[in-house]
Amino acid sequence: MRHLILIRHGQASYGKANYDCLSAIGRQQAKVLGENLIHRDLPNGSIYHGSLERQRDTAQIIVNQQTLKSTETSIHLNEQPWLNELNSHQLMQYYGDKVQHPHQSTVSHSERTDQWPMKKADFASTFKQLIELWHQDPTPPFESFVQFQQRIDLGLSELVSTSPKHQPIILVSSAGVIASILQRVLQLELMQMLNLALTLNNASITEIQLSTSLDLHDLHSIYSGQKNTKHIGNLLGFNNIWPLQLQQDPKLITRL
Repeated sequence: MRHLILIRHGQASYGKANYDCLSAIGRQQAKVLGENLIHRDLPNGSIYHGSLERQRDTAQIIVNQQTLKSTETSIHLNEQPWLNELNSHQLMQYYGDKVQHPHQSTVSHSERTDQWPMKKADFASTFKQLIELWHQDPTPPFESFVQFQQRIDLGLSELVSTSPKHQPIILVSSAGVIASILQRVLQLELMQMLNLALTLNNASITEIQLSTSLDLHDLHSIYSGQKNTKHIGNLLGFNNIWPLQLQQDPKLITRL
């Protein structure tokens, strides 16, 4: 079995011009997480992350804490674009006019069609509607939902087959990607996947044991609706935020 450690990036800048930038809280979350991961004696090797700023910076801060522990520590960053999150801004621009916001009558037309709701309480409803619209559209003028899933399938399958088998695979990514991997392993329906994505906290840890015989066909068959009786893996831990909870600072517990 392969041990997969999935880390969601620290808090980004929701509602700001550059969402992709870690907030001050997000940087603190990543630092706390890195300090606590030191005690897990992570092996020398790679931490894999997407090319988005919030993913890359979270991974870098974690590695910085590891190198402060010992000059003998040799953990380097490995950028993997397949770990990039779905493009939510693109989805909002394209499908936004079909989304029903809870407070639609109180916002401008432009806010309804191409901007995320400023109230965080409205985010979940908007997110679910956008993903469902995307899921139902086979040929959008950008990466389709199926292509998003296939990108993750291919990247994960290749990484599992090529990375050192005696080491855990550590990934720093985003909620949509992590939920997509969980969908495969747990063989979940779309709405179950979306609910998991919305539950994931910033700087949380989710751990999975993957079958060593995992291949691309196994992953694709789940999404295509085929009956798959082959064991894909086990969920060892979900949305673990104990390093943040130990700080006893409610500001560090965030989802947006």
